[in-house]
Amino acid sequence: MENGPRQPNHTPVVVLAVIVGLLILAGAVAAALLLTRGGHSSSSAASATPAPAAVSAVGGTTVTVSAAPMPATVTTRTTTTGNVQTTSGNAPTVPGTDRQGFVTGDARCQGIDEAQALLSTSASQVAICSGPGGLYYRGYRTASGHGITLSAVSRSSAGYVVRGSDHATVYTVGPAGLLITTRDGVQHPEAALAYWSR
Repeated sequence: MENGPRQPNHTPVVVLAVIVGLLILAGAVAAALLLTRGGHSSSSAASATPAPAAVSAVGGTTVTVSAAPMPATVTTRTTTTGNVQTTSGNAPTVPGTDRQGFVTGDARCQGIDEAQALLSTSASQVAICSGPGGLYYRGYRTASGHGITLSAVSRSSAGYVVRGSDHATVYTVGPAGLLITTRDGVQHPEAALAYWSR
């Protein structure tokens, strides 16, 4: 007795369709997690979170699809005092800046060095940079277009303290702004419009 023409085996096609469907599902879950977590947390911790694995059984065959670990989420902490926005986190938030400082003017880190702090006042732009030789200061006077680079930078509880090339002028950089103290003790304060630090 003849059973008629033999039907093709569709199991590999079904398994492939299930795998593709599970990969799409894992991608959608990963995208949803990134959108709901991205940059809105007040936590400062960032960690890699593995995406959930999808398991399916088709015709006696078990297929497991695991997505690669999701990238660490970037979190920032923002506080506002008066009209000054102070932000800390991985991505600079001062307007007109990127990871190396201000995109125009001299308040920009050299080569591939990255900014550790950025400050904008009504008269100045400041980038505290980190390079192979340590921290350095890049300042720019917006009215005059004059820039300065100084290498005597140290951290303080209020931000950064920078010694001028004359070793007498002191530049204090922090969330409150820029304070320039001259050799004779005269102080020139500039209130912060925006401040960011790592």
